[in-house]
Amino acid sequence: MAARKFTTEDIEAHIQDIQNRKASLKPPPPPEGSAKDDERVMLDGGGYYDSDIYDISNGNKYANYVQSIGVDDIDDDEDDGGTTLGKKGGGGTYTAPRLFLNEMVDKDHDPMAQYKRPTIADREDNYRARRQMQVISPERNDPFADGRL
Repeated sequence: MAARKFTTEDIEAHIQDIQNRKASLKPPPPPEGSAKDDERVMLDGGGYYDSDIYDISNGNKYANYVQSIGVDDIDDDEDDGGTTLGKKGGGGTYTAPRLFLNEMVDKDHDPMAQYKRPTIADREDNYRARRQMQVISPERNDPFADGRL
């Protein structure tokens, strides 16, 4: 079966027919409960906003906020009636019992020393460690130190 050859006029006529059918179609109705055109929020302007959240009917959006600062240094919510953790009664701080504080005798002991990765400086002997103590450049005198030019 031989394939039919279409000319440019046939293709243009088919495109025109499809465009005419598309223009005659009616858009579907909006779904139930959707916003109307005047209630939608526009990109550059106002729109329908939830009045419970964005109600500025009196014109002042700061009407429900405290607009003055107190003159004294006492905070209003300083005493919330609760107790502060880490405090005993009304006294000092809460620490570990003396038994545990006195248990650690060696102050230079590092409990994580076994997990520490050795560095190159740890493997050097005294002869090679002297390189870190060398003076790279001698002390220089500042010619402007005495303030004269």
